[in-house]
Amino acid sequence: MSIYDTEVEGNEQYVLSAESFDGLRVVQRAIYVNAKEKGFHDVGRRFGDAVALILTELGEAFEAYRTHGMNAYFEETEYGAKPCGVGSELADVVIRCLDIAEEHRIDLASVIEAKMAYNRKRPAMHGNKQL
Repeated sequence: MSIYDTEVEGNEQYVLSAESFDGLRVVQRAIYVNAKEKGFHDVGRRFGDAVALILTELGEAFEAYRTHGMNAYFEETEYGAKPCGVGSELADVVIRCLDIAEEHRIDLASVIEAKMAYNRKRPAMHGNKQL
């Protein structure tokens, strides 16, 4: 069963406990360790450069959408089947965000928890901004 098999209902059923975020902390650490083992932290990268790489992943997500819509697909590489498409590029965004957070000792799970709690208190369509 997928999380998409049920309709999204009221916000109250999605209020999470602090323990709900523990898995994200483990993922954050694992992403950082993998990046470090692959040499991505051997060079002294600047914070701005790391953020710019997140922006490139967002651009790649848009390009994937323009080319393939929301369809996921795989490309064969020398390392096996590489996941491609919007979802894969969004995963790269999250991976880079978690890597930066761990590098700078930011407990992103706690920050997300705090932001979600704050956002639940805000009115609908707060800011009244138009796209």
